[in-house]
Amino acid sequence: MSKVGIIGAGNVGGMAATWIAGLGLADVVLIDKGSGRAEGKAMDINDALAILGSDRWVEGGSDYSLLEGADVVVITAGFPRKPGMSREDLLRANVGIIDEVLENARPQVSPDCVWIFVTNPLDVITAVGYRRLGVDRHKVIGMGVNLDSSRMVNQVSALTGMARSSISAMVIGRHGQGMIPLVESVSLSGVPFPLPNDVGEEVREKTVNRGAEIVKAFGTGSAYVAPGAGVFQVVRALLSGEGQVLPLSVWLEGEYGIEGGCIGVPVRVSHLAWEEVVEVDLPRETLRALREGASGVVSALRSLGL
Repeated sequence: MSKVGIIGAGNVGGMAATWIAGLGLADVVLIDKGSGRAEGKAMDINDALAILGSDRWVEGGSDYSLLEGADVVVITAGFPRKPGMSREDLLRANVGIIDEVLENARPQVSPDCVWIFVTNPLDVITAVGYRRLGVDRHKVIGMGVNLDSSRMVNQVSALTGMARSSISAMVIGRHGQGMIPLVESVSLSGVPFPLPNDVGEEVREKTVNRGAEIVKAFGTGSAYVAPGAGVFQVVRALLSGEGQVLPLSVWLEGEYGIEGGCIGVPVRVSHLAWEEVVEVDLPRETLRALREGASGVVSALRSLGL
């Protein structure tokens, strides 16, 4: 029976647990500091599972030993960026949290466990996690550009009237303002679907700004339903082992001409690991932007002494 650990019982962690257990994918343990939030959220989700007819269970607590036997550990713990906080401030604050989490979590799980990072700034935090863990790079994943890709599908659907279920669209690069929506590669039911230049530019702009648009609408807080679903998508691919290709942040060793650092690229996912980076032909400017994004991750790692 599959088991998923989620560290951080905030909105994203709680929503991920709801998707994973509610859709019958795996049992879940939610870990958070001793405020009772993880326990309360687990009880609430379990009550929902009874309504949904799912026989999976969610357990919550602050004891990292709950992670024993987990096939996948998802880390959502971290600070959001607040007004007046620089990206460097956010990075250093969340690196501190990640270090604490990994120190407590790693001894509880087997070497075969897969680690999924969701904490921002996503690509740098994923790279930090990989360096700290010292595991096979195929066991470390950053969840971000698969979420951005879902947002791109929505924009294509809204602007063309095509059904979301028939649209394939992909975002690569850094999760955040550095993302690269591949507007030239949109397909419809597997058939290339060229977008007019003006539509392509609007799709690109709205995809890049979608997260900020949601934050502005909320007033406080940020998206959590779709990020939770993004975690579910990656966990499902890892547990099924069907070889699904997803855009994910992984450590590169020469792929796309990038050496070191994590960046979002198409990845084939196998059972409890990512198998290979899928290298597709990219326009020269797109490849340059991808490499620049990776260079920024490497620079951030150097600033941390990594």
